Amino acid sequence: MTTIVDQQKQFPLTVTLTAMNDRTRALIEFYIEHSGEQFFRLTSSAETPDALIVDYDHEGCADILASSSWRSDLPIIVLAFEVVQVARAIMVKKPPDSDAFQAAAITALEQINRPEGSSESHDNSEQLSELPLLDRTVTAVSEEQTDTPAYFRTSDASLPGKQSLSTQKKIQRYLAKVELLCGPETQIEDWQNHLKNQPRFDPALCLSQRLSRALSDEKPGLKAVKLSLPNTEIYALPTLDKIYTTVSLEYRNNVQQIFREWQDSEIQVRKYYKNDVNEVVDVLNQSKRYVFGTQSFNWLSALFSAHGRLPVGFDIKHPYHLMHWPNMTRLELIPDCIEIAAAWADNHASLEQIIERVGCEPRYAVSFFNAASAIELMNVGGADEH
Repeated sequence: MTTIVDQQKQFPLTVTLTAMNDRTRALIEFYIEHSGEQFFRLTSSAETPDALIVDYDHEGCADILASSSWRSDLPIIVLAFEVVQVARAIMVKKPPDSDAFQAAAITALEQINRPEGSSESHDNSEQLSELPLLDRTVTAVSEEQTDTPAYFRTSDASLPGKQSLSTQKKIQRYLAKVELLCGPETQIEDWQNHLKNQPRFDPALCLSQRLSRALSDEKPGLKAVKLSLPNTEIYALPTLDKIYTTVSLEYRNNVQQIFREWQDSEIQVRKYYKNDVNEVVDVLNQSKRYVFGTQSFNWLSALFSAHGRLPVGFDIKHPYHLMHWPNMTRLELIPDCIEIAAAWADNHASLEQIIERVGCEPRYAVSFFNAASAIELMNVGGADEH
């Protein structure tokens, strides 16, 4: 058996940018690109980052840092105009330059390779030997042909090769991505006016729901599920908490074809148990595919399927509550995601109240609700519940 041993992390560090406006995001992306990804590389939607970069001056960020809501094992690089004291943070004074980013990267790397309370690497072979035999078999899926999409490409960025885009173009591309995730701009008055026939979607017809139903198997020993759609196949391996797709989700056409409403009769489902799961492993090892964590995929599926629409039967005045924070480092974030999560985690509130409290576009609040519901984080209740 091959022994797995922790190795020292090296540059570039994968980073997630969150709690910042579009301009700050574009400037950091510009630095990363023009430094040749020497110190940092942006995470894909399916990767766990090595570190976070946040803007202390962005609305709500200081409160989240104070509450320690972000994962404690990740270095957090905090941009700020003024010198502030934040536990565990690597502070970078704004406006940052390349030297400041380089120094922050070096400090983050030191934190990763010498975590608090740890003095040396350890051998994980004992842990591996405790895994069930089937799980060891499933982990034989090769990573050489597995891609994790870096972002969802729109038409202006779909050409092969390195792209040199202006800051303005990057912002335009980001806004196009936001529309793909959250739909077009909507006014709350359109939802309040019952005379208007605003389009809604049926969550039961979304791919994430179809996948969840397939994985809810009363027969014990389910190890994999394959959904066969026109032009693509999706494999779910619950023992690994992974979902593989045979087409990239970086392109608008693929997204629109996969994340539409599906009738059960349109999707072929095959379930694999212990005796035949190696068929799935062989298929995945023989072809290129794209990998996601299960929650990451279901979150994305809800965003793309709903496209900023309200669910059928949803009342914008009915209170809901976020049971606990989603793992923001592993999900595709939408604008105002942090602020919306904080507001809904604070107490029961209706969609209408959340939009007013956060001051966000209605499409962002309903998109968060749809995505959080898809990973079973939203709890319905009365306004007087706590």
